[in-house]
Amino acid sequence: MGLACETEDVEALEILHEDEEMTCVNKRAGTASTPESRVADSSAASLVVARWRRRLVDAHDGALASNVVLGASLVPYVAHRLDLETSGALVVCKNAKAAARAQGAFERREVEKTYLALCRCDEFDVSGGGASSGTIDLALAKRDDGARFFVETSSADGKPASTEWTIVARNRRHALVRCRPKTGRTHQIRVHLAAIGLPIVGDAAYGCLDADVVDRHALHAWTLRFPAKDFAGVPRIVAPVPDDFRRACERVGVDFDFDAVGGE
Repeated sequence: MGLACETEDVEALEILHEDEEMTCVNKRAGTASTPESRVADSSAASLVVARWRRRLVDAHDGALASNVVLGASLVPYVAHRLDLETSGALVVCKNAKAAARAQGAFERREVEKTYLALCRCDEFDVSGGGASSGTIDLALAKRDDGARFFVETSSADGKPASTEWTIVARNRRHALVRCRPKTGRTHQIRVHLAAIGLPIVGDAAYGCLDADVVDRHALHAWTLRFPAKDFAGVPRIVAPVPDDFRRACERVGVDFDFDAVGGE
């Protein structure tokens, strides 16, 4: 795994944090989180493995020693996943034990996650008395009608899902929304925002295409904060907002200083 990754893709990896247990990268939109093939693959996890492999080779003067085992340290354990078109902070663990710790923290909802979404607000009152923040508590269910996979709200057979949201910048037609999901359901933020009249720009499944604004759904995993009691050496992780997301905001006239705010 990681053997067929292009050198320039590996070198372009933006490392947000790395320690003995994990590597956190700023995943690019359009890059899968996990491997699709064990031979030829360019997923974020495979790129991380290729980086580990390169560092291991460099440590052995350009060639792996015969007694070096290509084991756990060259197998990615993704602690959580981001949708294909979602950019931002992705954690890849270096061994099964580290993955169990990180995945456990996510499952127990101990990891604070912040996302940014550029949304349409034509059907949402952001100018006159309407709320600019709140919590969405809508159960979600996975569906497959044979033609496509999707997620919808369902009180009958859905799993509990909760998302805190705040509009941080807006104009008449568009709003930049900061989201803090309290659960980690598939497509949660995308479905939840659409349900309250804030569909994400570029989201073909649940939002509005707006191809002249951005060519993917405008959702970015901005920050991660692990619980200090169990991850004392892991700082608050901030994934810089990519250029295409910034340009999309500029095109629709939504002004926000991403760098000054820093995810808070």
